[in-house]
Amino acid sequence: KSDGHWKCVGQLPSAHEFAIYSVHCAPSRAGHGRIASGGADDTINIYREVGGTSDAPLFALDVSAEGAHQGDVNCIRWHPKDGSTLASTGDDGTVRIWKFSV
Repeated sequence: KSDGHWKCVGQLPSAHEFAIYSVHCAPSRAGHGRIASGGADDTINIYREVGGTSDAPLFALDVSAEGAHQGDVNCIRWHPKDGSTLASTGDDGTVRIWKFSV
């Protein structure tokens, strides 16, 4: 779908079972093409770019952390310099730090 200046060039397949509350792209210095997402299914997913083109990138699920927060995962962010570290927040009132092994 194209709307004005924006054009959707891809989507993450079956990203979550329920609503998605947060998505974040890994910093470029961490390696190109990783996206993390979290949502109401209490799961953190990490996707990696597996090919395609800049106008139609293809992504595959790399790893999932189910039961991440005993409720919803409300926000997820990559560390700005270390692309193997994520922070997440959830309904359980905690901030969790995750180490992603590449």
